[in-house]
Amino acid sequence: MDSSVALNADISLEMNLPNKIKIGGHQYKIVFPYVFTERFDQCGDHDSSTKTVRIADNEYNVKRADSSIIVTLIHEILHAIDQTTGHDMFRGNEGEKHIEALSEGIYQVLTDNPNLCDIITYKE
Repeated sequence: MDSSVALNADISLEMNLPNKIKIGGHQYKIVFPYVFTERFDQCGDHDSSTKTVRIADNEYNVKRADSSIIVTLIHEILHAIDQTTGHDMFRGNEGEKHIEALSEGIYQVLTDNPNLCDIITYKE
């Protein structure tokens, strides 16, 4: 699978997410697309014990927009960072609201400022 993710929500190609991502020194496997059979409204989750992030491409049997899939990936990465660092600041309903706000905000900043990723990954 291609390891690049296009952040441009206007492009509606088949979404390619990386197979793995490093979070807090741990290698996380990314499973996409994943079908949540327990709940049709679940879009993603992460499991810190198996180091797995699962992302659905459908919600209520409807294809999700690429932008929603990327926001979900960011959302699950933030949960993994929170647990990996031992902070557990984002537990419960209130924590989910904070994670959702941060996920949308990070997505917006990255899509509105595509050169930001180049600056962050620049090596002299």
